[in-house]
Amino acid sequence: MTPQRRREIHQLAEEILQRFADCMANDVVNVEAMIAKLGGTITRLATNPFAYEAVIQKHDDSFRIDLRPGYPEVRQRFSLAHELGHLFLHMGFEQPEWGKLAEGTDSSMARYGTSDLEYEANEFAAALLV
Repeated sequence: MTPQRRREIHQLAEEILQRFADCMANDVVNVEAMIAKLGGTITRLATNPFAYEAVIQKHDDSFRIDLRPGYPEVRQRFSLAHELGHLFLHMGFEQPEWGKLAEGTDSSMARYGTSDLEYEANEFAAALLV
């Protein structure tokens, strides 16, 4: 990731934090409240149907994040923030590209842990939460 891209990601995270300042308490971001305000939903799965901690999908013109069970709350917060990174950085949410995505399009195409898109989503999550 270039320094310029890192700055862009941090700027976007800062804009999101300012937009959702009411989702902060004692300098802690309530990611679940942010997702709800964006019109998204979170599904905590009872089983492990996929190999990822979380996955985000376009769903009914909004989005749904499925979380795999068994992770501590702090890790789940990071996973949710990471998926928001995919939503804003790679899926074009609130941009013209969003309307072109097919129902069910998800972030799993960017997975396997070491792609540039995964690093970018991690950078976004860190910038959002810290």
